[in-house]
Amino acid sequence: MRVASIKSTVAAAAIAMVGFMPAKASAEAVVGTHNLADVLVAKGILSKDEAKAALESNDNKLKIDATIFADYTRSTSKNNGAGWPAASQGTQTKTQGVNLTRTYLTGRYYINDTWMMRLTSDFSAEPNLGKQNNVYVKYAFAQGSFSPALRVRFGVIQDPWIPYVQDHLWQHRYVSKIMPDRLGLWSSADAGVGLAGQFLGGMVRYQVAALNGRGYGNTQPTNGQDFNSRLELRPFKGLIAEFGYRNGYAGNKSFTGGNTTYNNPVVGGKQKAMHGMITYGSAHNYRVGVNYLIDKNKAAASPLKTTGYGAWAWANVAETNVGTIGLLGRYENVKQTPYNNLGQLIGNISDHKRVRYLLGVELKPVKGPVFTLAYDTEKFSNAISGAGTATATTTAGQDHRVSNISLFAKYHF
Repeated sequence: MRVASIKSTVAAAAIAMVGFMPAKASAEAVVGTHNLADVLVAKGILSKDEAKAALESNDNKLKIDATIFADYTRSTSKNNGAGWPAASQGTQTKTQGVNLTRTYLTGRYYINDTWMMRLTSDFSAEPNLGKQNNVYVKYAFAQGSFSPALRVRFGVIQDPWIPYVQDHLWQHRYVSKIMPDRLGLWSSADAGVGLAGQFLGGMVRYQVAALNGRGYGNTQPTNGQDFNSRLELRPFKGLIAEFGYRNGYAGNKSFTGGNTTYNNPVVGGKQKAMHGMITYGSAHNYRVGVNYLIDKNKAAASPLKTTGYGAWAWANVAETNVGTIGLLGRYENVKQTPYNNLGQLIGNISDHKRVRYLLGVELKPVKGPVFTLAYDTEKFSNAISGAGTATATTTAGQDHRVSNISLFAKYHF
């Protein structure tokens, strides 16, 4: 190898190392990536063409960002209704304090125009996963983008519905999850392979995935994968229609010792879900939407039929001296009926109902941090007991209400 070639290689590596330094360290060194290239050119170590090539090979390769969700919440829960035992009637619980609900650290490495890799770690309190303040992998995948009509992901990847609707349409995940995620009907990420793309200039878009079924909290394979899909139509600017379908065993089908077994109360139970949404708005100023879902989940430890509908909206309403002011709100109405151990819906009982209202005022003072002051109240009626057993039922009049006043914060950098 020529001496000049060795010098060029070492110089390019030095440029890359400075480019990967933390911003503060780079500033203290007084030499940024582009300044270092200028110095190397001035000293004759690199030609202008070699410096340009080194910068281009380093620029936009590795992207690192972080997102933090936190809130201060005062929560009140109260039992209502004659269905409660005398000792529990009117019982009230109050809590207050700071919650650090999510801390995402994401690295994306762009190999070339086709291939990239992503790793997202998550520090969070996740009661549904049996975790409290744990660090675990949310996403870890390789992606190949071969054409507008075909993008392939392989690894721990996004569910086709929840992350897209939550992050790109609702856009206020730090205040509230969307209905299927909040109800815990399925996970927002899982191990599997996915395809996505668009046709007709983006008017028709799709995303499908074959996933292990248990979610990113437990990515171990079983003997059956779940099929998840989302179809999006954009007939004209601003209007988006979403349709989703899910079918599978939710990671509960196994084959051992020559026999197929099911790790749930309903033998052979599957989960089948259909959901739809119509929304209108823009990416940055406002959006309103209505949605409907039906989830027949016989694969769960507590098998339920869930139907729900809702409406939501958000809008930036004013530019002020302190930042952009916005308003947001959600309404959700959910009914749930338990299945017994034979996978049969229980008749002649009252449905378990959940009715929720959320209203908030948002402030975006500068790029990065966002704050929302919100009031969130939800009434639960007719508590479910014994789902997945021969005695599955609901108790009429066993109601309670949960009300929260919260200051939410999201930091992205």
